[in-house]
Amino acid sequence: VMLLFRFQVAVMGFIVLAITGWLLLSVEGGSELLVLGTIPVEDPQEMCRAVHWGRSIRDRVRVMKLIFTACLYVVASLGALVFAVLQQRTVDEANDRLATMMDYAAFCSGFPKEAGRDVEENVEDFLARATGGPLVGVSVCWGYSGDEEEIISHMVGVDVRRRADAEVRRRSIQGTVEGVDRGGQGSSASPSGDSRTCSLPVVGWIDRLLLWVLDLAMWKTARKVEADLAEGGEKEVATQLLENIRSTGIVIAVFHNEQARDDAVKALKQPGAPLYAGTHRIRAESWTAEPEAINWGNFAVTPATRLRKLLFGVFIMVMAILTWGCCFYGPYAYYEATSYQDSGRPPFFGGEMTFTMLVVLGNQLMYLLCMAVAESMGFKTLDDTMACYLVLYNVAVLVNTAVDVSIVGFIAYMTMIAWNTQTDDGVLISELPTVAAVLQSYPMMKVMGATLYKYNFPSCFLVPFVLEAFLTTAVPFHLGFRFIGAHRVDLPTAEALLAPFPFELGRYGDILVNLSLTALSFFLASGWILWTLVGLLMGNLFIICFDHIR
Repeated sequence: VMLLFRFQVAVMGFIVLAITGWLLLSVEGGSELLVLGTIPVEDPQEMCRAVHWGRSIRDRVRVMKLIFTACLYVVASLGALVFAVLQQRTVDEANDRLATMMDYAAFCSGFPKEAGRDVEENVEDFLARATGGPLVGVSVCWGYSGDEEEIISHMVGVDVRRRADAEVRRRSIQGTVEGVDRGGQGSSASPSGDSRTCSLPVVGWIDRLLLWVLDLAMWKTARKVEADLAEGGEKEVATQLLENIRSTGIVIAVFHNEQARDDAVKALKQPGAPLYAGTHRIRAESWTAEPEAINWGNFAVTPATRLRKLLFGVFIMVMAILTWGCCFYGPYAYYEATSYQDSGRPPFFGGEMTFTMLVVLGNQLMYLLCMAVAESMGFKTLDDTMACYLVLYNVAVLVNTAVDVSIVGFIAYMTMIAWNTQTDDGVLISELPTVAAVLQSYPMMKVMGATLYKYNFPSCFLVPFVLEAFLTTAVPFHLGFRFIGAHRVDLPTAEALLAPFPFELGRYGDILVNLSLTALSFFLASGWILWTLVGLLMGNLFIICFDHIR
């Protein structure tokens, strides 16, 4: 978390530096740099005047803008390298100062794929003899990915039955006590206390509905437990299932201290190191993942399977991007372009909000797909899963942005053709010879700049994080608070209900995507650059405040 906050502060410092530099450049190049491409037009005549004025300003400041962009790129690149070194140094210092579980663990591979009750005991005895010292224990990585759901069901069955039975007994006792109270006092007090009921009728009704849903879920869980008990023979089935699972040949060995772990790794790397079962050479290395970050069910996944799932996931993402663009952005852009062509007025508030929500929902769709693809690939650690997600999410959002903005830009291009829009040289935009010439023309840079700004702010920079704060923190906390007030729960359950979602590497992806979208604004009309940077700064201020509160 500390590294994340340092990263957020560094990003905001870079944004402030960029804003300051751009304002200083406008002092040198003229204040027109700050409004170039932002002046609205309502008819073809105003478009022609804006094109003539904008073309002259753009040509005059083009070199300064290019130099500024190049300098900003160099500063960003060098700053990123320096900051990465500082972050790595902070991690190394923390690892030297603190001892965690990974400091005592060694990743051992090369064991045969076996099944049975004695696998862990045999492996532990071998490692103790081969390394010359006792172990705390070993964790054999079993190939249970195909039976994971059934195994977890058996693992939690006993605990679920205990909790359900306790809940049934508690409700029975509580019902008896309340019956006595009502008989003696003539009151109908709620078991949770009326003091926790919201005074607003609508909100209170919603709370009661949500609590009823939670009660229904608990009732269904109890009924499922009763059905499992009625079937019988669960212990024998679970035992048979576990004894038939084969290991993956990978073992994580835990030693009493870091020095013993390092000595064991060196011993197994020696040419004359003992062979397991007389034939299997064991390879060992220091482990760099904490236990809670290990995906135990993915050790049997092969690189070929992982590649196949990646290609299939990328195909699904591409199809989703094209479908979303053609079925949602296309109709929206066509409607707005025809309305603008007929009325000469820019989109009203409803149209702007429609565009914002299309962007938010499209990016959330990419988030869900990228996370699903990364998790389905079967990485051994959560860190590798999140790293894959970061790459997929950045690429997917940029491709999605290119498709969406291209669709809107094409509709705007068709509108300009209908208006007989000309460049400052008097050439109809429909007669420009190449796509590059169309994109470099001032009318298109003006329209594309405005479209990209609406795409960025508030659609990408602010709204998703406001919704995240509301839907993933405020609402779950409120429901957890109401549930605890209406039910008797133990301390761990209460803490879990009130705790926010844990931090993950996905926040890095959010910030990097926003920075990438900001970089695109430097290729379009200059007047939108300052507004984009200010919007990015506002979004990052909200993110860091929200994360600190969380």
